[in-house]
Amino acid sequence: MMLLGSERNDASGSVVAVFGTGLLGFSIIEALQLRSPRSVIELALDWQNPIARLPQFHVIENAIRRELQSGARLHVLWSAGHAGFMSSENETAAELQAFVEVLTMAERLAREYPRTTLHLISSAGGLFEGQRHVTPQSQPHPQRPYGHLKLRQEEALLGSRAPLARRIYRVTSAYGYVRPRFRAGLVATLILNAVRRQVTYLTGRMDTLRDYVFIGDVASYIAGRFLNDHDGGASAVFLARARPCSLLEVQHLVEEAYGSKLHISYAMGTANAEDVTFSQATTPPDWHPSDLRGNVGIIYRDACSRGLPAGRFSHVKEAH
Repeated sequence: MMLLGSERNDASGSVVAVFGTGLLGFSIIEALQLRSPRSVIELALDWQNPIARLPQFHVIENAIRRELQSGARLHVLWSAGHAGFMSSENETAAELQAFVEVLTMAERLAREYPRTTLHLISSAGGLFEGQRHVTPQSQPHPQRPYGHLKLRQEEALLGSRAPLARRIYRVTSAYGYVRPRFRAGLVATLILNAVRRQVTYLTGRMDTLRDYVFIGDVASYIAGRFLNDHDGGASAVFLARARPCSLLEVQHLVEEAYGSKLHISYAMGTANAEDVTFSQATTPPDWHPSDLRGNVGIIYRDACSRGLPAGRFSHVKEAH
């Protein structure tokens, strides 16, 4: 995990504890640093070993307390997790345990430092899989362990009785830049395998509809909430483009940026073929997602300028 110190040495500042520094968590840290540079401390946390985590949480909590001596506000972000759409119940159970441990620590801190907020990255697709035109009145109906995990995380946070502000972000199918150390999303996988002239294996139909949202937009929005949202209580927002796009359309956009046809193999079946689409009414008024076509071009040019890593993402089976 990473601990970002207060940008000001008084009560008007904020301390941010980030649990999960994958592509989204790291992007949020970058967005925060661009807005208000601050010190960053990296602290060990063993996601695989609950026994090893006990003393590590003690170190983390003490480090947070030291940063809060100025009276700053505390933001705890959960953006962690190795579990994905195809994960088993054993994998999701272990991840739920780790989340509850972070929530328990945040509750302890909130009782001593009431200006504490826990921010949870949830999954709109996992919660509403198979539902079309999801509205604010739609109810989650998870279809697989990953969706049930996200629902249980939300319920645990919303059920907390600590003086803790709670923010939930239901993110749709996120895509972002090509970064070798992070999990590759759909667009990154297509670009990498296109340049290498390798086959990309996709689960779903060509006409399967998803709501693709740029990870930079998500990171910028959440960073803004850290700096400007000082209310208590609880809220849940959808971060979606509310403009569904088929797998074939995304394929064509990457082909347009690359300038040639891609080699794609679609796995026929129903395992991940359900549409998931969202109404514009679900999104917050201050959320302004960017254009998918333009972002695909930006991601492709960024990958080429950095030099593509050799072979790292070959034959990725994309589950989204």
